[in-house]
Amino acid sequence: MPSPETSRSPRPCARSSNRKWSGRWSDLSWPKLRSGTGPPWAFEWSVVFSPARKTLAALFAARYGPPMPADWKTDPALPETIRHGLTRFCTQLTTALGDQLVAVVLYGGLAKGEFTPGNSDVNVLVVLRSAALPALDALLPALEQARAEFPLALLTLTEADLPTFSEVFPIKFTDIQRQHRLLAGREIFAQLEITRDRLRRQCARELQNLLLRLRAFYLQRGQRPEQLEETLTHAVSSLLATLGALVELQTGERPASKAATVANADKLGLNAQLLRDLLALKRGELKPDAAALKQLFGAFLDTIHQAARLTEKL
Repeated sequence: MPSPETSRSPRPCARSSNRKWSGRWSDLSWPKLRSGTGPPWAFEWSVVFSPARKTLAALFAARYGPPMPADWKTDPALPETIRHGLTRFCTQLTTALGDQLVAVVLYGGLAKGEFTPGNSDVNVLVVLRSAALPALDALLPALEQARAEFPLALLTLTEADLPTFSEVFPIKFTDIQRQHRLLAGREIFAQLEITRDRLRRQCARELQNLLLRLRAFYLQRGQRPEQLEETLTHAVSSLLATLGALVELQTGERPASKAATVANADKLGLNAQLLRDLLALKRGELKPDAAALKQLFGAFLDTIHQAARLTEKL
């Protein structure tokens, strides 16, 4: 009689090598799931078999959003000029860096479907084996050409840096982990683990810092309505990024967009209508006078203070 360990060993599956999730689920091949070598948040291989695959897909879609198109180079959701520019950028990086290139990852508004031409950056993370000057020098020509073609905002780090950076900046890296597109190289975010307490503490720090800076700004330039408006339109994005992490801490789900974060603000006991007004202001749809701007600013400070207090209870 086979031992328990032997009896649990997965049988070969001829069809499994072709069953892979696209985009950010690229590591969720059926062989990895069946052998237990997939990411830590994957199900045990023993429950991943053909009759359950639709249920599994639904569960992953509910938590991480729908799977992304297998070939981003032909995805009509990406603006054509940026799609072509990113294709060229990835090709040049692969040629220039060779095996020094680990991954090229698209994140931010474009990966979330919130890109606004003329107003949004194209956020790209380049992961290298080494970030010493020779590697950075090799990256420069491709970077300069790409920046001439589209508004590229680039982050670079090494694969070894990733655990440390994600500990220091958990809001940013959980956001990238939840919603990104792999442009080149291999998936590196699937097994990244960021503790709940680390995320909560950064939320508190970001909110308190934002509150201090906005109070200082108001005391210096609060009598200039045009600067109040500019500050509000910039600060609301920072607040929503942090609130998205707070929603995840509260509900277990990270909102997929700014609008989804606002829709969940009521669950945190925050002023959702204020956040809608601030997004309308950011889009140019709201034109408040000086008195109304001052009221918005005051309500914004109150909301940040409430959110900061909330972090103490999570």
